[in-house]
Amino acid sequence: MGLYVASRPVVARGTLVLLCLPPWAAALARRRGYVSGGGRCAAGTLPVGKPVLAIAGDTVCVTPSGLRVHGELVLNSRALLRDRRGRILPRPVFGSYVVRTGTVWVVSSHSALSFDSRYFGPVSTGEIRSTIRPTRATGG
Repeated sequence: MGLYVASRPVVARGTLVLLCLPPWAAALARRRGYVSGGGRCAAGTLPVGKPVLAIAGDTVCVTPSGLRVHGELVLNSRALLRDRRGRILPRPVFGSYVVRTGTVWVVSSHSALSFDSRYFGPVSTGEIRSTIRPTRATGG
């Protein structure tokens, strides 16, 4: 939520990006009401804003306690087993993944309720529409 400024896509760890979900994840997210329709992404969804967690060459480990990047546990990255309505959530198989060229992992550390790579794995960088940043309120 909020007002953001969009600019050309820059893929770097920590960058906030606007991206389309992978087609199967977009269809699931639309069906379950996680994302809005009316967009040009897969399943007619709108792009979502997510921070980039890992880029090509990084190692991501999916564990029961959460995601690890290069061995470091990412705060608040433990995947939930079920959503708010009790439906089972997908997730990548536990193990280590080297992020391939042309993909990124996106994860919001603000909420376990964020539908992100802890549930659908890597996203093609071709799905990134822009880099976004929140606007700053100015006082007068």
